[in-house]
Amino acid sequence: MLILASVKYIHVRNDMRDGKGNMDPGKFMPVGKLVGPLFAKVNEGYAMDRPTWETHGEELVMSVSDDSSASE
Repeated sequence: MLILASVKYIHVRNDMRDGKGNMDPGKFMPVGKLVGPLFAKVNEGYAMDRPTWETHGEELVMSVSDDSSASE
């Protein structure tokens, strides 16, 4: 089942926020659904920088062109 929604408002208790006003996953303790009867707890979050085309574009193009020539 797939549910798509447009979220207009989210109500969050003030004690669930960090000092910057963002949701604190350690306080919120969300649960994720995995396969079958399995669930996962999320009690810690981390940030990871996303690669940009300016910094990794040439590397990405080279890896894709290398993969396509290997399958021929």
